Amino acid sequence: KQFMAESMVTDTSPATRQLKDIIDSLTDLGYEGPLLQERHLEKCIIEGVESVEFIHFVTWLSNDISKMLKLEESITTGLGPDDSNVFKLEVKGFLSALQCPYRFLTKDLDVLLKLEHRYAILEYLTSELQATKLIVLDQKEDSKVDEQQPLILAHDATISVLQGLQCSQPPAHVTLEMITSKILDKVQTLAQSKPNYFGTPLFDRNLNSEQWRIIEDLNMKLEEEFRTRRQLLLTRLEVTLQAFTWKKETADRVEKVIKSEYKTGLQPKCSIPISHLIAARTDLAHQSKTSNISVLKNTHTTIHKYKMGNVCTLVL
Repeated sequence: KQFMAESMVTDTSPATRQLKDIIDSLTDLGYEGPLLQERHLEKCIIEGVESVEFIHFVTWLSNDISKMLKLEESITTGLGPDDSNVFKLEVKGFLSALQCPYRFLTKDLDVLLKLEHRYAILEYLTSELQATKLIVLDQKEDSKVDEQQPLILAHDATISVLQGLQCSQPPAHVTLEMITSKILDKVQTLAQSKPNYFGTPLFDRNLNSEQWRIIEDLNMKLEEEFRTRRQLLLTRLEVTLQAFTWKKETADRVEKVIKSEYKTGLQPKCSIPISHLIAARTDLAHQSKTSNISVLKNTHTTIHKYKMGNVCTLVL
């Protein structure tokens, strides 16, 4: 009798372990209903689709997941034992839409017929709901960071302007309006004392909000095209560097270049905001080519002694 009592207390059967896992998941989800009681939950699972509570339980778990992940598939609320066939089909369709890894839950004609299947479904749905809530929470945190990003950029840009104008660092209690007023006063003073200090702006038109929006859209498209071109050039650079690794004498040098700041600092994405357009001056429109003789005169190095030989094209 003592052995039997100990066996009952330390029951480690798969069903018992699954019951405890489901209850632990429900507790983590903040569920406070009667299904937290092990015997009540076990009775509900054994009855299956004959139990209204089981149907409502599966419906609640599934629809919460569907709502958070914005899935088209869901389970109709208010179904009862009389609608068991409809309920089974909807459960099977929802599990398929959720890409459930358990094939026996998505392939069997009656996914709720076997007791072990009902345990597996509840264990899967509770753990999936936990994971979904974590994913949604992470996305909210990321969105908060994205919302703060413009403020961070504005702060960095303001500090850069103050440094460029050789202004002292403002105290923490100073408002943005006070900083802007200080910047304007400094700019006006410089403009009066040194007429050509800031140069001639490259863009000097007044645009309305709709025109600025169009320019912003164009800038985003140009950024995407620039990213593609930059990625192509970086890939070419990578291939060129790898071509020198075949020789032992140059392999070590190539590795140093790959690990250097010169290589790691080159990124495909390069964000150029509209503020750069407003701040640009006319000298930006006059750029000398790197192959220009006047430029090479000042940038000539020993690398220019090497010339690429004739390239043979093989046509297949």
